[in-house]
Amino acid sequence: MDTPQKEFEMKCFIDDIDRLCYAVHTVEENHFNIPWKLKIQQIDGCLSIYLVCLKENQSDHWEMKTEVTVQVLSKDGTSQAMKIYCRYENMDNPYREVFNRFGWFDFMTWDRLENDYAVDGKVTIQANVRILEMVGFEKENLKNFDESVKEFSDIVLIVGDRKFYTSKLFLGFQSSYFKSLLLGDFAESKQSEVVLKDINPDDFQNFLELIHAESPIDDNTIEGILHLSVLYDSPIAIKRCEEFLVEKSKKTLKVKLQMSARYNLKVLKEKCMSEIKSIDDIRSLVSDNIDEMDSSLTKELFKKCIVLTAFTSSAMDTSQKEFEIKFFIDDIDRLVEGIEHTVEENHFNIPWKLEIRRTDDFLSLHLACLRENHIDDWEVKTETTLEVLSKNGTSQTINEICRYGNEKNPDPEIYHCFGWSEFMKWDMLKDDLAVDGEVVIQAKSRIIEMVGFKKENLMNFDESMKEFSDIVMIVGERMFYTSKLFLGFQSSYFKSLLLGDFAESKQSEVVLKDINPDDFQNFLELIHAESPIDDNTIEGILQLAVLYDSPIAIKRCEEFLVKISEKTLKVKLELSTRYNLKVLKEKCISEINSIDDLRSVVSDELDPSISNALLQKFLHLC
Repeated sequence: MDTPQKEFEMKCFIDDIDRLCYAVHTVEENHFNIPWKLKIQQIDGCLSIYLVCLKENQSDHWEMKTEVTVQVLSKDGTSQAMKIYCRYENMDNPYREVFNRFGWFDFMTWDRLENDYAVDGKVTIQANVRILEMVGFEKENLKNFDESVKEFSDIVLIVGDRKFYTSKLFLGFQSSYFKSLLLGDFAESKQSEVVLKDINPDDFQNFLELIHAESPIDDNTIEGILHLSVLYDSPIAIKRCEEFLVEKSKKTLKVKLQMSARYNLKVLKEKCMSEIKSIDDIRSLVSDNIDEMDSSLTKELFKKCIVLTAFTSSAMDTSQKEFEIKFFIDDIDRLVEGIEHTVEENHFNIPWKLEIRRTDDFLSLHLACLRENHIDDWEVKTETTLEVLSKNGTSQTINEICRYGNEKNPDPEIYHCFGWSEFMKWDMLKDDLAVDGEVVIQAKSRIIEMVGFKKENLMNFDESMKEFSDIVMIVGERMFYTSKLFLGFQSSYFKSLLLGDFAESKQSEVVLKDINPDDFQNFLELIHAESPIDDNTIEGILQLAVLYDSPIAIKRCEEFLVKISEKTLKVKLELSTRYNLKVLKEKCISEINSIDDLRSVVSDELDPSISNALLQKFLHLC
């Protein structure tokens, strides 16, 4: 199911349909903060199926338009499906077509169910729901900043008619605007309450949630959050907004491109430009009055027009560690003998340079790795292809396996630069490939192996952050400068340790024993709204998230394991039981679709809590 849209699925496996003759079978689930019930029973010789919306009848008006498809699925592959458009709404609404449940009293006859669909009495009944419109549904807060969190705050920000209780140090840490306002020489730095004018309180709620590591961004909230992120100069909030627009947003390409220019979002702009594949795409992006467009955009679109009319864009598999550096030359005569033309780009946190020059009547091409020569040994092994592409469709390509590394490395096969001083004769370039003096030169690299690359910190907690801290956590040989209020807000462990009656609450430095400092760095980055989680760091972060009882960190770890992680099903299932991750456990169970899958997750350390679920799954599959 396409989860970025407002769609959901409810499924019920019935292992003996005869049970429906004397009992109602129901499945209740919550989707998009709305409770739903799938109700199944036998009535008067028919199979009856209804989908019920359990939202309470409040005084405020609410309405939801949906497209509901109900299916009966047989083990042998046969199925029957029926679709209906439904309007769920307050039950006291006077309109006759509004109800709290929709379905079919006589979805099919019972005889047909028994004879044509049930196999050994077993069937699956499923409802697929697409929400078309929601009216009167306000977004629920993901985190409270009201008086209930007063103990964690030292400042109250008044926005409209609402008060937000928060921390000066944390706001200053996240935003240069609040650093100046609340920690500088302004009068507000001495006040316990500060009024923020001309700000939408819902946007401010979402902004605070975002910098406190929640995920309030969707296509409805993004523009308000991004506006405040830029206004308050909050790098992490801007980064999270840009990531959403690049990876998840369903907004049109035109809107995204306009936002990239308005808020100077370079990654988003590059992504939008990469999605432009034709002149018609460009036409769709140009406003009726082109003079009203951002000048930087019109310049980029013009460049894209030139490239599109000259060449067809080549595709790369961006899901792997591959990258492409491309250079468009509109007049090869500009490549004067001995003068180097270069393109520098950063890929996978490594700087690269494509070097192009004319030398002794040859075209010379090289790809250089600009990573600094650290004391530590490092190496990048690549498969690199250098190409000259002509507007007429012809090309010349040379491929080589390259080993980039520290120049001090004694291995004679390791260099910082690979390529060919005599890639092709200049006459051949001019006569056979250049059309009106134009060619494209590109380097494509596939990274085969990386050695000696440690994860770079996404956020600093060293002495440079001292002005934003009131506590130093000592982990191993490293010191982490942070805030007691913020740690207490994020973790019940630190609330007791640093804000309670323990001796540590009076200390300026606290030692945390038996903790890996890299894991603690990653944990701090996560609760400060960064994204340090990958398949290498997840277990260390999750261990600390549970140890310190940090709900938001646990939630973010579980989301990663459910949606992104490439760890095996067996490992994920073990983590779900070890750390009591219910959503992950359900996801793992749902992915077991064969006896072989079941065998793959069985181990001597299998947690008893999932034995019942696995047994049920086994019986269903047999």
